[in-house]
Amino acid sequence: MFFINLLQKCEVQQTTGLINRLITQKEQKEQQLKQLDKLDEVYQAWDKSPQTSQMRSLAQVLNSPLMQERLANINQQRQQQEQLPKSALQQPHQKQHRAGLSL
Repeated sequence: MFFINLLQKCEVQQTTGLINRLITQKEQKEQQLKQLDKLDEVYQAWDKSPQTSQMRSLAQVLNSPLMQERLANINQQRQQQEQLPKSALQQPHQKQHRAGLSL
């Protein structure tokens, strides 16, 4: 009978320890959930802000095929100009300036 009572006490202590660990885990998960809720609120506010809407519209325009083509052309022209000697760049500009034209 003594061993049965001792065994029961051990089981109760183990169960109590398990319950305490589970309560601690539950409290940690609740704290994490509160933090995630706060992050969600911040994200929702950002997502609905006028600046975010403007940013998305601008991103759509910049990523459009027409704009990408224009940007590629500008980059190509810039690279071509960088490859020319500086004297070659100044001569056409001077000729246009003499003729009364400006860039």
